[in-house]
Amino acid sequence: MFRKQIRKLSALKHKSTSLDKLSLDERALLDNFVEENRDLLKTLAKM
Repeated sequence: MFRKQIRKLSALKHKSTSLDKLSLDERALLDNFVEENRDLLKTLAKM
């Protein structure tokens, strides 16, 4: 599941460099990913 989300987010990154250009579905996907993986992202940020 995590790898699938990473692939989707990677595709978003290549599609748009600005959050303003993301559709509502894409923004929801990004928000959900961050919420589901908040602890992991905090750990990675500390490294």
